[in-house]
Order: sequence, then structure tokens, then C-alpha cells
Amino acid sequence: LLSAAAGVGTAAVVRAASREQSMGTSGTEGVRRLSPSTRRATPQTDWLGTSTGWDDIKQKSLQEVDWLNVHGVLTMCALLLIVYQSVRIGFHQSPSIPEVWITTAIYLPWIYFCWRDTEKLENHYRVTFYASCGWAFMSLASLHSVVYQDKFPGLSFNILALGNIVFFASCVYFYGYHWT
Repeated sequence: LLSAAAGVGTAAVVRAASREQSMGTSGTEGVRRLSPSTRRATPQTDWLGTSTGWDDIKQKSLQEVDWLNVHGVLTMCALLLIVYQSVRIGFHQSPSIPEVWITTAIYLPWIYFCWRDTEKLENHYRVTFYASCGWAFMSLASLHSVVYQDKFPGLSFNILALGNIVFFASCVYFYGYHWT
């Protein structure tokens, strides 16, 4: 869920920044000039992840947010996945190979798009979003490691070691920024 928030939040800030540039304004004055009814009547679907305005999200309920972008689609996929995983965990079942690869198919692109779009954020937010990409990578590495540990223990260890290296670097980056 934290990754979902990160993905939607990143796309939101990116969209606000691109609107500012296209309207030639500073801040969000250009976004606020449009009436709410005009914004609802002219939705902007952008599959590159740059069309979800941060100010718009702050003022909208979840039903009103434009989910038709790469971050919105991946958020919906992740929510469906967590519902499935919650049921599976409730029945005390271990993850299956197809589930691991479906999770990978959702999270690897999401990590990429979050990383790509984070560059456009203010530095304070960049730190958090870059670190969350590393933490998501660690979670994915851990899932792969658990599933492959019986059949391929060496590979499982290497995957987990790589995930831990990325996790450590993310923590150093995040806490180094916030504690100094």
C-alpha cells in the first residue's frame, strides 16, 4: 500500500509540475484557474505517468481521482494483488511461482516509473520516493528468495543479498538525509 501511495503521489507531483511549465506559471495558480467542473469535463489521460495533479488529488476523494495513467493502473493491480494475497495468507498458503511472477510484473514497472518520475519532485520528496523504490525492490527480492530457497538455495541467497544491498543503500540515503 505504501508503494501505491508513492506511485500515485509521484505521478501527482509530476503532473502539477508539467502543468506549471505548460501554463508558464509558478506554483499552482494555473491549475486553480480552471473551475472544478472544467477539470472534470476535460480529463487528461497520460499513460506516461505525468497527468495526475497533486493539488487535484489533495482536493478530491478517491472516486474523483484520475486513475487512467500508469501509476493509477499499477495501483489498481497492486490493490487486487493484496486482496488475493490477504486471502492466501488467511488460508496459511505459501506464495506460488505464478503469484511471484505476477507480483514482479506489477512491481518492476512500478519501481521504474516511480524512479523515472521522482526526478521532477522537490528534493525533500525525492529522497523519500527514491528510498521507497529501493525498499520495494527489497520486498520483491525477498519474495523471490523465499520461493526459490528450496530448489535453488544459491540463487535464493544471491537474490536476497542483492535485495539487502539495495535496501541498505536506500536506508543510508533516506536516513542520511533526514538525520543530518
